[in-house]
Amino acid sequence: MTAKQYLSQIRSLKIRIAAMAEQIEFLRAAAECVTTTYSDMPRPATRNIHKNEDAIIRVLDMEERMRGAFNRLTEINEAIESLSDPTLHSLLVKRYVRGERWEQIAADLFVSIRQVHRLHQAALDKIEADLKVGT
Repeated sequence: MTAKQYLSQIRSLKIRIAAMAEQIEFLRAAAECVTTTYSDMPRPATRNIHKNEDAIIRVLDMEERMRGAFNRLTEINEAIESLSDPTLHSLLVKRYVRGERWEQIAADLFVSIRQVHRLHQAALDKIEADLKVGT
């Protein structure tokens, strides 16, 4: 995996974590919902008496998956934080964490777009070197 692919995971991880949080909220609400129904219809023979327990297990499983995605996001952010050059650090945060456009990054850093691309490549090279050392 290249450094660019590694850093590009941030956007999808943030979306996935937000979706999981919504799902957890929905599952918790479903697990807490206890209703009594009165009916003269006969009950099915194979009624699920563990409905609430199953819902709680689903919530716990979703929380575990969300924790894994969050840990991956934290790992990527730590790779960005490991850059000692504040310009390269700022560039990567603006591009991958905030999702800013190249033009906006160039304006914020007071450099040309061409220079932003050079700095971006230098930052990717440093991240890639750290990734190879870490594996």
